[in-house]
Amino acid sequence: MYSLSYSCPVTNGPAHRWAIRTTGDVRDWLRALRQTDPAAYRSVNAAIDMLAETGPGLGRPLVDTLRGSSISNLKELRPRSGRDVAIRLLFVFDPWSQAVLLVAGNKAGDWTRWYENAIPIAEVAYEGWLAFERKRREG
Repeated sequence: MYSLSYSCPVTNGPAHRWAIRTTGDVRDWLRALRQTDPAAYRSVNAAIDMLAETGPGLGRPLVDTLRGSSISNLKELRPRSGRDVAIRLLFVFDPWSQAVLLVAGNKAGDWTRWYENAIPIAEVAYEGWLAFERKRREG
C-alpha cells in the first residue's frame, strides 16, 4: 500500500536530503500519468525533485498550505501545468521528516470540489501512513 521510496527519473543533481514517500494510489497515478501525459509527468517529477532538495522550506509558487483539514501541515505541491491541466499533489511532512505524497490529481475544471474530495482522502491516507510507519519502525 505504501512506497518506501520515490526516485525522480529526471534528476541529475546531488543526492536528496529529504525523503519522499508515496501512497500506492499516488504511485499508480504517477505511472498512469507517465503513459498518458509525458510532459505533465516530467513537470510533476521536477516539482517532486525540488521538494526533495528543499524540504519543508519550499514555498510559493510551488507549495501552498491547505486549510480545512484536520492535518495542520497539509500542503499541496503545484507543479507547472498546461492550459487544460492543474495538477496537485497533497502531502505532509511526517514526524520523521519525510514528505509523504497522499493524493494526486488534476483539479482543472473542478477547482473547489476537488479539494472537498481530496482533503478527506488525504487525511485517511495519512492516518494509514502513520500506523504503517510506526509499525515498520518498531520492528
